[in-house]
Amino acid sequence: MATQSIFPDFLGKSERDDLQLVIEKIAEQLIDKNVQFLFGSGMSRPSKIPTGSELSRKFLDLVYPSTSMPSPDEVKELLCTFPFECIAEAAKGTEPTQKEKLRTLLKESIENSTGPHSGHKIIVNLCNKNFLQRIYTTNFDLLIETALGTDRSKTITKENIRDLSKIDSGVEPEFL
Repeated sequence: MATQSIFPDFLGKSERDDLQLVIEKIAEQLIDKNVQFLFGSGMSRPSKIPTGSELSRKFLDLVYPSTSMPSPDEVKELLCTFPFECIAEAAKGTEPTQKEKLRTLLKESIENSTGPHSGHKIIVNLCNKNFLQRIYTTNFDLLIETALGTDRSKTITKENIRDLSKIDSGVEPEFL
């Protein structure tokens, strides 16, 4: 009896073999408890949180009146070239109404969320079993932190980054 592959049918044998090796390496690292993850905006997509490029597009739609919106090709190039964080950072230097539009967009995105999903819960389960010691995320939605619980998560801010860095290494971080 043939075993069913966990990989999609469109992958060739060499691609399946490569992916199998990657999965085995991740599994080994999990068993050795030597894993750290960095999660981006795609992690929260199943919870109805827009991805970074979706947020960028929505923000650009809010900022530009339809008459002055760059061409679709220019918008596509902008979204492919700059992550949401860069576009948001650029908004900080603009007029207060643009910053408020960004805050509103982020707030509405969080309010429309369905909360932590099964992927977040799997991460918590790996933490509970001590397979994961650290998780890093650039997400603004705090869904991983919600799933973990506030007593087990730290949000890094300008105010606490030096203190948190000292806790981990005992060395004062150097910022360029």
